[in-house]
Amino acid sequence: MTADIAPFAVTDEHYGDLALHPEAIILAQGRMGEGVDHPVGWARDGGDSGIVPV
Repeated sequence: MTADIAPFAVTDEHYGDLALHPEAIILAQGRMGEGVDHPVGWARDGGDSGIVPV
């Protein structure tokens, strides 16, 4: 999905310490000032349809 995308930087606000579904696949992460990575884009199988919040 994202294997061929090179790392890049974007300045934006982040939501930290999210409770993601255990089957969620993290597609993108963001690093906040303290140097900890947080998910900013993810997907999971929703049965008949995929769920991709970004």
